[in-house]
Amino acid sequence: MKEGFARRAAPPLWGALVVTLVGLHGAPLARAHGPDGAERIDPIGWVLPVGVEVVASRQEGERLDLYLEDGGRRWSELELEAVVRAALEDAYEAGLGVTGVVPYVARGAAWVPLPAVLPPAPAVPEKPWERGSVSADPGGVVRKSLTTAVGARRRGALSGKVVYVSAGHGFTWDPAIARWATQRGNTHGIVEDMVSNEAIAQWLTTYLENAGATVFTVRERDMNPHMVIVDAEAGAATSGEGEGSYAEEGTWSDSTGGGFRGGLAPYEEGENPFALGTSRVTPVAASATATARWTFSVPAPGDYRVYAAWVAGDNRAPDAHYVVHHDGGASHLRVNQRRHGGTWMSLGRFHFAREGAVELHNDSATSGSHVSADAIRVGGGMGDAARGDGGAPPRGTLSGRPRWEENARYHVQFTGAPQSVYRYAGDERSDDVGVRSRYAAWQNEVGEDAVYVSWHTNAPSPGVGTSTFVYGPNPPDGSYDFTGTPGSDRLGRFLHDEVVNDLKAAVDPAWRNRGLFSAYFGELNKNHNPEMPSALCEVAFHATESDAAHLKEPRVRMVAARAFYQAVARYFAERDGQEVVLLPEPPEAVRVVGVGPGRARVSWRAAPVDAQDLGGHAASGFRLYRSADGRGWDDGIDVAGPSAEVEVPTGAPSFFRVTSYNDGGESVPSPVVAVMPACEAGAKGLIVHGFYRADSGLAPREDLSAYGLSEVLRVRMAEMNRFDGVVAHAWALASAGLAFDSAEATALGAGGLALEGYGLVDWVLGEESTADETFSEAEQALVGVWLTAGRTLIASGAELAWDLGDKGSASDRAFLASLGVGFEADDAGTYALTWEGGALALDDGTRGAYDVNYPDVLAVVGGGEVVLRYEGGAVAGVATRTASGGTAVVLGVPIEALFPEVEREAFVRALVEGLGGARASGCEVAPDAEPEAGPESAEAVEPVEPGPDAQEPAETVGPEVVVGEGAEVGRTAREVIGASRQVDGGCASGGARSFVSWLMGVLFIVSGSSARLVRRRRDGRAP
Repeated sequence: MKEGFARRAAPPLWGALVVTLVGLHGAPLARAHGPDGAERIDPIGWVLPVGVEVVASRQEGERLDLYLEDGGRRWSELELEAVVRAALEDAYEAGLGVTGVVPYVARGAAWVPLPAVLPPAPAVPEKPWERGSVSADPGGVVRKSLTTAVGARRRGALSGKVVYVSAGHGFTWDPAIARWATQRGNTHGIVEDMVSNEAIAQWLTTYLENAGATVFTVRERDMNPHMVIVDAEAGAATSGEGEGSYAEEGTWSDSTGGGFRGGLAPYEEGENPFALGTSRVTPVAASATATARWTFSVPAPGDYRVYAAWVAGDNRAPDAHYVVHHDGGASHLRVNQRRHGGTWMSLGRFHFAREGAVELHNDSATSGSHVSADAIRVGGGMGDAARGDGGAPPRGTLSGRPRWEENARYHVQFTGAPQSVYRYAGDERSDDVGVRSRYAAWQNEVGEDAVYVSWHTNAPSPGVGTSTFVYGPNPPDGSYDFTGTPGSDRLGRFLHDEVVNDLKAAVDPAWRNRGLFSAYFGELNKNHNPEMPSALCEVAFHATESDAAHLKEPRVRMVAARAFYQAVARYFAERDGQEVVLLPEPPEAVRVVGVGPGRARVSWRAAPVDAQDLGGHAASGFRLYRSADGRGWDDGIDVAGPSAEVEVPTGAPSFFRVTSYNDGGESVPSPVVAVMPACEAGAKGLIVHGFYRADSGLAPREDLSAYGLSEVLRVRMAEMNRFDGVVAHAWALASAGLAFDSAEATALGAGGLALEGYGLVDWVLGEESTADETFSEAEQALVGVWLTAGRTLIASGAELAWDLGDKGSASDRAFLASLGVGFEADDAGTYALTWEGGALALDDGTRGAYDVNYPDVLAVVGGGEVVLRYEGGAVAGVATRTASGGTAVVLGVPIEALFPEVEREAFVRALVEGLGGARASGCEVAPDAEPEAGPESAEAVEPVEPGPDAQEPAETVGPEVVVGEGAEVGRTAREVIGASRQVDGGCASGGARSFVSWLMGVLFIVSGSSARLVRRRRDGRAP
């Protein structure tokens, strides 16, 4: 025993780390993550290995030294990290002010730091084209602006920066139980392995890319479980689902640099698909003389991230010209093929209903170079790492889970990294710790300006709040030598302060600030990744019920993700001596109004700017996007002011959404609005977007009992609220031959769009409930004044009667009664409905809208007519002549969640025609007419970094300026929605919410699972 330290007997471990602390506070602490007595248990199993005990400890200022008797055993990084983490948590709970922990073990006659006895990890290899490119003088390495894939068409404060993002954990093969399992268990209905990547894939990567950053994720980011790979190798092998083909025009030849080989999955240990195939190459020309084309069909309509692979080298074009043909048009991208070859590089996320294509042209401004054609991947797919005994799932060789749910180890193998990157420790859970940072070091190339941030949640209950970590045993505040990669301490400080401050401001003023710590973390270890500043944030405690309740909420995840992005932006601004500029919030109160045959005006207002920088900075301009079907979007046009007049086709709806931008980047988009202008004077309709709700009550639950997890809440926004409910309503009204405008509910009222002049208002409420209000008092007054003789209100929503009739005030109930209905029951208990024209079904979470969990049963008030019933006879819809002479149709179900689509439109058409909806002749068009395709977007003059929905902007316009149709529209405007649609021949005549507009950035991400959806309980819904 080292002199000066007294041995202390360790209390019983109770399955957890027990630490005896003696230091400045004098008294020992005999408590840790384990129980006091037999009442407390460690929720995630952080334990001392069998036979190891703490024999002494000493606190020196903010550092805690632990002395472990271990019998000379072999340690892993995973075990060391668990000891350090547990000791830090114990010290924090004891109020000791410890910010760093150094464990020691006896080797011979000396105590040595435990990290020194870990097996050495192999060096992370350089890529072949990196060798020899590093200056002998480290100071001579110049940071280079990265102009290869992933980050931008969007330019912003992070353009030229690279951000590596880790979600940690994920499904892992566990040989001890002979099946796949998550690394963390079910705590209060959530699992850390899923929470982290749900937040990163849907929010954090969006913010970073919208700010211009190139983003690499250590786990798959595309939540779409479908995947198609088309390989340029001879035979054009197609992997995954769907079909594909590869073709060439001009002169191409085999490359000597290898390439991807398709058709090899499932992948065995050590198998690298990027080291087994071939690729194609052609010289560049000033104008395109050669083209490679990958075509594919997708197995299901949805949004897919498109990835390209190429073979990099000094003779490759830094401005390779890719074109992605998707349902919104043709997007032209320029990427740098001198970097990041032999892996999957994102070109952005696009919508495909059935088919798509990617082209590579050989035009380049860099003479003497070549372009490389390898493979194209569409979608995230299912996990395809082969493990186990080959029996039936879940004991089979594959996880049976979407790739994005698996841990980093398997994804890194799939991305082409050599085995030395992901298999350095020997067992798969230990490998997964360091592979995250090792992947970043392998992927990062010489001269690139990168940081690494990791999102985790903590476990020991009853801990609450946020902790942030950087590498090293000492505090990063200058009181001890900081041992992490330079810059990590500042990055960690920005990350910690931003997350804590934003959660205090937006979620809970009492949010606990646990502090910034330095610790031995394999994920932050500079022995794995010395190339960039790195920090890890434990956002909250998933094992503590109160923190778990926060983690379930999309809003909390969004706030934390935005704080991560803002911390990165602040770090780079300080380091580069620049003023920080944060990307703005999306526009509000968006509306579109027909202003004549073939013309419409889209208007909006800029989002307010808060004084705390919780949101973003002020917008300097806006970008208007359009779609022919409401799902596939064009490149957008820049607009200086708060409105633009645009040309639109006749006889079919046109769809719009708007973003804000400034020097910091581009916001996420607004909700979708739609228009079908009248060709002659007369009555027309207005569709009102009123479905803003986005809380955990909408989140699906999955039965994951096969993986030992029971029922788990999944926050997948595409299955909750895509903010595009207007789309289905637009097609339904168009099928009835009724011209219409549309607007957000926030655009109505004083100073906004007036209801006067509309003969019909279709109010879209989806699953809007009490927390967000279906009809506010102001909206009730607005509708009450407007709804007079000759006017019709259609209000549909699953919680409308629940909100107003059951939980509402006396005035709420009176308003509902004035519409001819009352509240009968909260849940009809069925998804089946009938009307006089046939049968309908509510979406149960499998039809492409969202699971309608609690469709209201209505009571008829005042002699109205029942127009829709549930199976069994309960009332689902009522039409009533109001006291003012108007007509109110109230549905206890959302129209957009009624299926099949053809029957939905027939039902709405019958409602409109039965109510005497006006129609006029003129503007004759064929029933299947589609808007004429406009020109393709002009390609960029200079190389750009492709990002999600990445396209070059068209022209800039100001208010009231007429602009053309913009980018090439998709193949057919309406086929994307599903079944064949027949638009009537001839043109028809006829507050708290602003915060959730940010969610549009994650809409249209298709997420799926083989697990069964579980019908939610009443207590799973917001009040």
